[in-house]
Amino acid sequence: MEDHELKKIFPNLTPGTSAPAMFRLNGCGLALYGSRDRHKESNTYVSTYCISLVFIPIIALKAYRISDAPNGGWYFLGTEPLSAFAKIWNALLASFIVAAIAAGAYEAHTTSPEYRAKVNLAEAIELRQEGKLEKAAEQYKLVFISRAPQKKEGLKGLKELVQMNIKKGDALLAAKLFRTQVSAEKYRYVDNQRKKELWQEAVSYLDGTIGSDLTAARHLLKTVKDIAPLPKDFEE
Repeated sequence: MEDHELKKIFPNLTPGTSAPAMFRLNGCGLALYGSRDRHKESNTYVSTYCISLVFIPIIALKAYRISDAPNGGWYFLGTEPLSAFAKIWNALLASFIVAAIAAGAYEAHTTSPEYRAKVNLAEAIELRQEGKLEKAAEQYKLVFISRAPQKKEGLKGLKELVQMNIKKGDALLAAKLFRTQVSAEKYRYVDNQRKKELWQEAVSYLDGTIGSDLTAARHLLKTVKDIAPLPKDFEE
């Protein structure tokens, strides 16, 4: 049948006799699926050329008008437009893929150390303004022990909370906050030099506000014991 005759019968047909590449390995590959728009006189129908996964068509690539060959296989008359269903399916699949990529990117962003540290730092500042200093200290600690660039801000915030309460004369709270600071530093590793520095800070606090409060002093001594329980820890 000539091309112009085919166009009269099938106005949407783009004539062409070349067959597309078809193969499947364990049900995955390229193949024809389904049949529609059958034409009895020419004994032809439209089949959709798809990417398949485990024998299931996933993406519709093209539609071909074909006829069955006597000994198996097909004769290809040309291409037809994809069906409305195939177009909608492709659009939905593309939308799903885009949404999945966007969701993955958002998840990666919101779980990154930088993002989490930023959130913790903002929470610490808000809690500090509300006067919830122990909770603020825990948020500063999370910032400091993270691998984010803001970790120095976390330690700075912890030290500021301690000093602020020393000046206010709240010995017990200052001792508790210092314990949080030390536990944060210990989490990241405290070398001998830093242990000496922390010890010196503790001694200065004992000589001042914290030393005047027995309960606070006990908290402070317990903190120092946790980081340097033996004298050898101060040896070079």
